[in-house]
Amino acid sequence: MKRLLIVFLVFVQIVGCDSKQNQHIPDEQSSEIKFAKHFNLINRKDYKELQIISPKTNQIEHRYALVKKGVKLNLPETTEQIEIPVKNMAALSTTFIGMLNELKALDVVKITTDVQYVWNKTIQKRVKNGTVHSAGFESSLSPETILNKKVSLIVYSGFGEAFPNADKLKQLSVVCMPNYDWEEKHALGKAEWIKVFGALLDKDEEANAYFETLCKSYDQLKSSIQTKTKKPKAIVGGLNGDVWFAPSGNSYVANILKDAGIDYIYAKEKGPASLSLTLEQISKDEQQCDVWINAEATSLKSLIQLNDKYTYFQTVKAKAVYGYLHDSNYFWEMNAIHPEWLLSDFAIIAGHKKGKLHFYKQLK
Repeated sequence: MKRLLIVFLVFVQIVGCDSKQNQHIPDEQSSEIKFAKHFNLINRKDYKELQIISPKTNQIEHRYALVKKGVKLNLPETTEQIEIPVKNMAALSTTFIGMLNELKALDVVKITTDVQYVWNKTIQKRVKNGTVHSAGFESSLSPETILNKKVSLIVYSGFGEAFPNADKLKQLSVVCMPNYDWEEKHALGKAEWIKVFGALLDKDEEANAYFETLCKSYDQLKSSIQTKTKKPKAIVGGLNGDVWFAPSGNSYVANILKDAGIDYIYAKEKGPASLSLTLEQISKDEQQCDVWINAEATSLKSLIQLNDKYTYFQTVKAKAVYGYLHDSNYFWEMNAIHPEWLLSDFAIIAGHKKGKLHFYKQLK
């Protein structure tokens, strides 16, 4: 009997431990996050907890309690409360617009980024008629505008720094939430952030269903490509000043290139999101490549005008150069939520399948 009492007390102690020790609590259940590394969703007894995880430390950076109207909670000071479904939002990246569009939730967007970077025609029209405010730089977004648009949530691309005027906005019951979808490395990791918007809008089922369908489409295409034995070698990126920026071997783009059956020349160069290379190094390595992806021009003529040394590139001579700058707004708004389209484009460029390109065009 004494032994049973000791076991019971130990059990109670474990259950009561602080959640930061990752102990299981009976009224908690983590949502299934398959590929994304920088957020987590936990179903608690009276609310859903959204955790934003820092890419730098891999530790929880922010906690948000997603609470339905009328529910009263006694939350820790480290947890901010968001009433769901969110009605009015500032979505300060076109990537977010792409995700909200797939959830048929563009009506919640009351403030967005600079309209010159927005592809979505509905948002463009609403900016024009004043329904949606075009913010430009984040620092130019005034508390007065936020209150005027009745915005309760600001979602912005996180870089590890607080949103401008975050403390003042908090006093006005406006929550500022960083989004790290751009830091995801897995080919399906960015798209999984649609689950965050699904949770915020109380559209979890729709977000999960969309993501499951997306994964099936991606995996089916990937599987069909794996049977191909010939893999063209590719160089990716372009010059910015005197520096050539190319994705690292463990980056989001590099992973999709691999799935598309393309032999990326710097696939073994691991590290940060991008590599910084010299034109001399690129000129040498490019000679063994079959294709150039993400060239910084819309035609071969304009490309060579940027740097006449490109005339010596094998890929330029072969006219095997591809880019997305002919419609860059569409690319940036839609590629994160449609990695299967990106995979399809790369597979077509590689010659592994036939079809119409979604994002890319061959420079002529």
